[in-house]
This record gives sequence, C-alpha cells and structure tokens, in this order.
Amino acid sequence: MNRGGHVIWLGDVPFFYRVKCVKENVKDKILENVKSLPEFFKNKFSEIIVDNEYGTCFRDTVYYYHIGDDFSIRFIGYYTNYLEFLDLGSICYLTDKIDAEVSITGKLLEYDDKFMLRPVKLKGFKYTHLTYAKLQVPTCKGEYAGAWIREVGKGYFIRLYDSGVSNSGQVDKAIKLGMKIVSSLRA
Repeated sequence: MNRGGHVIWLGDVPFFYRVKCVKENVKDKILENVKSLPEFFKNKFSEIIVDNEYGTCFRDTVYYYHIGDDFSIRFIGYYTNYLEFLDLGSICYLTDKIDAEVSITGKLLEYDDKFMLRPVKLKGFKYTHLTYAKLQVPTCKGEYAGAWIREVGKGYFIRLYDSGVSNSGQVDKAIKLGMKIVSSLRA
C-alpha cells in the first residue's frame, strides 16, 4: 500500500485474526494454553487449529491475545495499531447488525449496504466513510463508520461489508465496487 497497492477487505475486522503454520503438531499444546482465556477468545483460538501436511496451522492472534513462538499466551495490549492506520481499540463489537446511513461518498459510488456490525470510530478525517451511524451503546459512544476508505502511503485500504458477505453475488458486487473505487482514486 505504501508504494501504491490497494487492499479491498470484505467482512469482519481487519487484522483481528492472524493465521500461522508450524512444522510440528502442536494442537494439544495450544489448546492447553488457551484454557485460561475467556470463553469468547478460547473459542476463536480453537476454531481454526488444523493439522495438515504443513504441520499445524492456527490463529496466533485474536484481538489482544497472541500465541508466542513458545506457544504461551500473552496479552498484547488493547490499543494495538496495525500498519499505522487501524487502532483495534477504536472498533465497536456489536452483537447484532444495526442500521447505518450511506454517506454522500457512498451514494456517489453506488454503495448500498446499510448495516454495521464491527464499525470503527470516526476520528477527524482519517477515514472516508461510506456508511456511518451515531452509536449510544454502553461500550461505543459517538460516530462510527462501517464501510470506509483509508489512504495508506500511495495506496488505499478499502473496507466493505463489515457485517459480512452472505453469497457469491455479494462478493462479485463487492469486487466490482472495490475496482470502481480504485479506478476513481487513480483518476
């Protein structure tokens, strides 16, 4: 992105999860170490531990917990910035989809998804939002964007459908929209 590449991201929180593979079979060791975590995180770590011809592949990061090289669990801090543009602490984790408004930019780009599930808090003009809503839930107060565009270096990170994609038609539509956005930004 810094040199002009673009990322079109469909679905949930960018960088919330990361997958790692190691040569040996460490599934039991990982499951033993995640036992002490709260249920939500325990489930997220164990959902994707796969033994295959490459060894064991697993999520090594789930929000603010990380499995280290020695397979111990460590807390990595709530306000973790990724790629110097996304602070996971500014994301609201809603339990149900909520209605969102499509912004003027979203309307110009013919963006039509009107729901949010994992919006990011709007801070100044860092994000060009395609959807937005004012939230007043106990854990999230203020203005949030579900779909957004962020300039990173000479490229762009484009987040679409934060409430998830449900079918291949929606994926096709999102790719076309992402390419339209990239074309517009290059002009």
